[in-house]
Amino acid sequence: MFIKKFHICQKLLVFLILSVAAAVFPGSFVQTAYALVDPIPLQQMVHESDLIIIGKVKCIESCRSDDNGMIVTNARVVPSLFLKGDDPGKLTVQYRGGKVDGIEMKYSEAVTLSEGENVLLFLKKSGQGTYRVYGWYQGKYTITSRAGSLVVNNPLYDGCGVVTESGPRSRSTDILLGEFLARIRQVM
Repeated sequence: MFIKKFHICQKLLVFLILSVAAAVFPGSFVQTAYALVDPIPLQQMVHESDLIIIGKVKCIESCRSDDNGMIVTNARVVPSLFLKGDDPGKLTVQYRGGKVDGIEMKYSEAVTLSEGENVLLFLKKSGQGTYRVYGWYQGKYTITSRAGSLVVNNPLYDGCGVVTESGPRSRSTDILLGEFLARIRQVM
């Protein structure tokens, strides 16, 4: 009986401390969720995506979702190249996490997009005119210029999307954009 009361008091104390911290420091309260994501081979990424695009992130806006009140972020992406799929007109990419009313929610394996960022995205239609990044972080590649060449980089994913029969390659930092596009077209 004593142990049960102790655990209840312990849980109440933790709840109280977190509540006070959220009230006193509202801008710094962060809720984080963690997940493990299995590596997805490039061939599967290509075949199961509805759209594969290169584009620029124009604006992002976080809000609470209508269905369950979780924080989500909507990013408007302006495509410059469609590798797979047709132009849907206005392209909105929605992902979990963001910041609303001083509360920030993060997911360990989720992508984040930044205004002005050039990206290559593997997208899956998620309904109501929005898309989600397929394969969590595995479906987003940042495009940058290095030594006069365009490269793609996915710092969270091994081998820039290359998963072999024996598993992911060792961590790679950059791959030439042209080489990565050739790999994608090869498995289409």
